[in-house]
Amino acid sequence: MELTVHAVYKDGVLQPDGRLPLRDMQRITITISDVPANDLDGYFTRDERAEAAKDPVTREEARRALSPVVGPLSATVIAARLER
Repeated sequence: MELTVHAVYKDGVLQPDGRLPLRDMQRITITISDVPANDLDGYFTRDERAEAAKDPVTREEARRALSPVVGPLSATVIAARLER
């Protein structure tokens, strides 16, 4: 099996961005690559990228809209939902 996973290295531990399809105590080989934070390879399928390319919102518009967010975006979304 070959899998591309994005992770963060924190306090001596690699923390994957999501759950991995591995058994507990399964031995694996890891290849590390320094990937820029804005590189989305591995997150989306080819079809998802093609569909997103049709979106009329530009990357710059999205950056401007999200710039006021401080901290994790998930916390902002949760707070907004609680306000409803």
